[in-house]
Amino acid sequence: AVAGGPRHIIHLTAPLGLDVWEVKPDHVVLQATEAQIERLEQMGYAVEQLHMTSKYLSTFATAEATAGYHSAGQLEQDLRGLAERHPDIAELREIGRSLQNRPIWALRLGDRHGTDRKVLLLGCHHAREWISVEVQYLLAKHLLDASGADPVRQWLQRGEIWVAPMVNPDGHEFSRTENRLWRKNRRQNANGSFGVDPNRNYGYMWGILNVNTSSHVPQDETYVGPRAFSEPEVRAVRNLVAVELFSGVLTYHSYSQLILYPW
Repeated sequence: AVAGGPRHIIHLTAPLGLDVWEVKPDHVVLQATEAQIERLEQMGYAVEQLHMTSKYLSTFATAEATAGYHSAGQLEQDLRGLAERHPDIAELREIGRSLQNRPIWALRLGDRHGTDRKVLLLGCHHAREWISVEVQYLLAKHLLDASGADPVRQWLQRGEIWVAPMVNPDGHEFSRTENRLWRKNRRQNANGSFGVDPNRNYGYMWGILNVNTSSHVPQDETYVGPRAFSEPEVRAVRNLVAVELFSGVLTYHSYSQLILYPW
């Protein structure tokens, strides 16, 4: 979204790669700026304003609600605490740095080094999806708390489980302090807008899929970036995968109740 622009939740007859919240047979509900609304209307789509987003957010984006979730700093502190309490089977690693130089952390769980049995769990590609951070953290905490008994003990003896709860720390912090619905990272784009969608910046078939859930327009929520792997957060994941050669990777998101998997 364009910084400072008023936002609306609107009906639309097709997604068009925008910030889609809900899909119905004859319309979708999404968030859009005034400029995006104008563009959609010029394309011939019917647009109906439902709510101003700021008023809509006031019902749930409260200080009390925010306090129930990790900030980037709190997450680092708690991940360090897990590693320090379980030094034999937990190791905290910095896998990269964000655009704003925040560390991106991964917690390695398991008591075998050099194993080829490895899985990677990732959270918070999208800044506003706070629950994806908490699922990752609580999963790691559960595995360590239950590591003294089977079946968790056997899992950690046979292989490694890597947990990286916050791939996009800059965007996450911005969603906590400035814009609760911020989705992308905090890249300043050439046209003055901000943000690349990290989840659409990976290299495989980057930018060439003819689908309505990706965009080459920098201010759009699903902007793929200027080139594949342009974002340091995404490169951090790529480099970790290249070194560790995981057998499987899961990334956690929220809202859509979908399980997506490669063909």
